[in-house]
Amino acid sequence: MATAHQVDARDGSVVPLAVDTLCLHSDTAGADRLAIRVRAALDAAGATVRAIVRPESQQTAPEGSTALRVPLNAAALRPAFAGASVVVHLAGVVESVRAGGYAAVNVTGTEAVARAAREAGARLVHISSLAAAGPAPATAPRSEDLPPNPITDYGRSKLAGERAVAEVEGLDWTILRPGAVYGPGDRALLPDRKSTRLNSSHIPLSRMPSSA
Repeated sequence: MATAHQVDARDGSVVPLAVDTLCLHSDTAGADRLAIRVRAALDAAGATVRAIVRPESQQTAPEGSTALRVPLNAAALRPAFAGASVVVHLAGVVESVRAGGYAAVNVTGTEAVARAAREAGARLVHISSLAAAGPAPATAPRSEDLPPNPITDYGRSKLAGERAVAEVEGLDWTILRPGAVYGPGDRALLPDRKSTRLNSSHIPLSRMPSSA
């Protein structure tokens, strides 16, 4: 059994996390990149990783993981999670032409994962998004004490997913809100970051008025 560490978002404490078998639930491109890195870190710690994706997903399991293709509902996920100490829920819809297009995975799907994790006796680490919190006020950085104020349909769906997790009675959970995730293999955010870097020398600057 390996031991990793995590920050408990509810009180800020660093707690040991005993991991023997861990389920990574991911089936989107961004989640897949995260899954590869999470799997590598846990593999180095000696954990056994089981990757779970939906049957229709085009994503493949991270190298070295046991792959299971399971529908996104609690009844199907429960046996897939059996024996796991921890379930890391990474899957999410980040782009949709309809506001309601986010809910099937980000809310309903997240609740299914949470209920299945509880029934399997596993701790749930739910990867949400900073979009669930919304932007910081102009006067100070955002803190966890500020009420969430998401401004996009995606952010509102991620907040609803967080609340669905918190409402599952008897579940041991931690929710994390990363910012933008980009890197090798990314076709959405990385090109924008490269463009910003290449054009950084051309940012227009306004002339300050003379004090004389």
